[in-house]
Amino acid sequence: MSVAPYATPVNPDRAREALAELEAGRGELEHFLEEIFGQWERLGQQCSERQRATVAHRQQIEQQLREQAEELRRQRASIEEEKQRIREQVRREVSEAAAEFAEAMVQQRRQMAEERAQWLEEITRMRQLLELVARRGTATSGK
Repeated sequence: MSVAPYATPVNPDRAREALAELEAGRGELEHFLEEIFGQWERLGQQCSERQRATVAHRQQIEQQLREQAEELRRQRASIEEEKQRIREQVRREVSEAAAEFAEAMVQQRRQMAEERAQWLEEITRMRQLLELVARRGTATSGK
């Protein structure tokens, strides 16, 4: 079974109006597409600018972090040097104090030995004197 195409009467005025509407619609569509593509391009430029700004900001932050890390390394090295210097100073002072203490002990022992010798000498003289007095006392009491 075959179907014959539906034949519509052609109205030239109506066709012209339809073509004019299509032509007007085409102009509006072109204008709309130009606006869309213009906005697309502006958004792309803004995105690129923001990306460049973000990259620049990130690089700035990274540089600041590197500088801060370097400063911290310098401070740590300085603190380590100061700590080592203080340790050496403490060792030196403790060593000097120990040497002075040892010297004082030696002097004190020497002084004690001298005093002991003096006391021993004095006690020996006292004994001799007492023995002499005792002998004289026994010698005079016997007379």
